Amino acid sequence: MRTPRLLLFVALVLAAPAQADVCGVVFPDFCTVPSHLVVVGSNGSYGDIAGTFSVVVRDICNHTMDCPVEVSFANVPYVELCTNQLTAGLTLDCANRRLTRTASGGAATFRVIGAAAPQPCPSDAPGTVSVTACGVLLGTAKVAVLDIDGEPGLSGGDLSEWLGAFFCGSTSPRLDYDGDGVLGGGDLSIWLAAFNGGGSAFGCTTGYCP
Repeated sequence: MRTPRLLLFVALVLAAPAQADVCGVVFPDFCTVPSHLVVVGSNGSYGDIAGTFSVVVRDICNHTMDCPVEVSFANVPYVELCTNQLTAGLTLDCANRRLTRTASGGAATFRVIGAAAPQPCPSDAPGTVSVTACGVLLGTAKVAVLDIDGEPGLSGGDLSEWLGAFFCGSTSPRLDYDGDGVLGGGDLSIWLAAFNGGGSAFGCTTGYCP
């Protein structure tokens, strides 16, 4: 809810003797966080651009900030994170299922490489990733996964898994590529575009976090 944060903003500005006293504090309402993201594979050299998303960090004076941005998958058990994310400047903490990189010009850009183990008619809970910057929670995002058949890289096996889940009536977030809460033609279109693009053809090259 935005109103309490805006009231905090007003209170800080009124209480401060100068603007410099309140700037430099992360303010989530001014930050940009995706509401939905897609875990992708790789082409063997870098993560699929189909999974690109950015987080923009701003302070209470609406200035961009450069500080560590963390994307935590601790509450998304169906996602398996690849041990090599093929992204310079990105740190993976397998034990805590967390990826971190420092924003530059206020923006931190990610492509998360991973997969989901196959599961007949999946019924996953609506888990979300949490996004923090400078230790401040900015928001959460729903997560879908392209590679879902247990074999690295996109193939007919993944398509078969998705179709099986669709026809059994699954509403698993792992298959909801457009983030609208239901499985349908939009999701299938996104998967087919990723398959045809070839950016996830080789999947994870090094194995997954234990």
